[in-house]
Amino acid sequence: MNELTIAVTGLNAIDSPGPGVGVIRALRESTDFQARIIGLSYENLEPGIYMHELVDRSYQVPYPSAGSEVLKARLQYIHEREHIDVLIPNFDTELANYIKISEEIRRWGIHTFLPTSEQLKNLDKLHLLEFGEKHGLQVPRTKVLDHTDQIPRLEDEFGFPLVVKGKYYEAFIARSEAEIYQYYHKITAKWGLPVIIQEFIKGTETDIAAVEVASFPYSQPAFDFWRPVGQAFPSVEGQLSLDCYKLAAASCFADYVAHEQAEAGGKNAPSALDVLNQLDSLCFHVPFPKMVKKAVAEVGERLGLDEATTAGFYESKVVPTMRINQRVGNCYTASLWISVASALAGMKPGTRVGAFSYGSGFGGELLTLSAGPKAAEGAWMTAAERDLDEREMLDAAAYAALRGAHVKG
Repeated sequence: MNELTIAVTGLNAIDSPGPGVGVIRALRESTDFQARIIGLSYENLEPGIYMHELVDRSYQVPYPSAGSEVLKARLQYIHEREHIDVLIPNFDTELANYIKISEEIRRWGIHTFLPTSEQLKNLDKLHLLEFGEKHGLQVPRTKVLDHTDQIPRLEDEFGFPLVVKGKYYEAFIARSEAEIYQYYHKITAKWGLPVIIQEFIKGTETDIAAVEVASFPYSQPAFDFWRPVGQAFPSVEGQLSLDCYKLAAASCFADYVAHEQAEAGGKNAPSALDVLNQLDSLCFHVPFPKMVKKAVAEVGERLGLDEATTAGFYESKVVPTMRINQRVGNCYTASLWISVASALAGMKPGTRVGAFSYGSGFGGELLTLSAGPKAAEGAWMTAAERDLDEREMLDAAAYAALRGAHVKG
């Protein structure tokens, strides 16, 4: 297997993490090559430096505000010692400097992933207001600062509070002129000029649920539901499709139970039923409720549960999640998330939910979620049920007219 020496930035795996550690984990998973990882950090306390199972060697590089020539000299020093094959910058703020020296590092034999200067410019926050006006999008009022002389006029233009932003990262809410100066200097010291001032838009942060890290997928190739080339409508193998759905569900849940039992360890391992009972609700991809019921029966059989236990489990943990699905019918991908939204409404923080997704062809995945502090309010369900209650019955002719359909005899 070929070995590639790959330099990666963005190793600050903290509460607001850089992408570098995730990129490295993905590279380590490759079966096409063996990765030797060179970590490029801005500070000596970035956690990724000390993840020795992921990073083979690490070097400090200058902050972007130092400019492209300083970066080029440092990269040349590192390359002479490590013989880098590929370089992956992971921060927006780095890209301008890397683009400027891209021809030089290419001549050194280093391959990389970089946009053009024009592409980078089009994505720049400095042009966000212009972009919004051009495309009819609402964007907060914005002003770009190049000097502190512009600060005294901001109170009259924006009022307080207002938002002080770096060109690429960091944002602070300033409630006085003194705070604007403070944040201006803090941002420029780290990221350079310009600094962006934006109108403060009051809003509510919504924290409904978090998707937990581990997931449990299963897939196999099967022509259970597909549309051949040249055929106007899909072909469906009904029984095969049901069998695939049941197999995917049983396999995903079996893997989940095995994972939880292994995590608990030996004598402390919970039973399959105890593991499932750790989830307050179980949500499914719902083509129709009876299909879900058959899948739950298959799950119970795979896990060694008797029929009465499985039936009780289905009634208590699955059926309540499908009350909206029963009103709207099959929504394909959306059907699972309708069920999840229904289950989360009214939940206490930390309560856990299972979510089984499925797609023909075929593949399934079991995710687990943990309810956040806003789940208990469940405000979205009030709006959803009001919309459902206000629906009107249409006959076929009215529906066809509404859709603008051309009905052929």
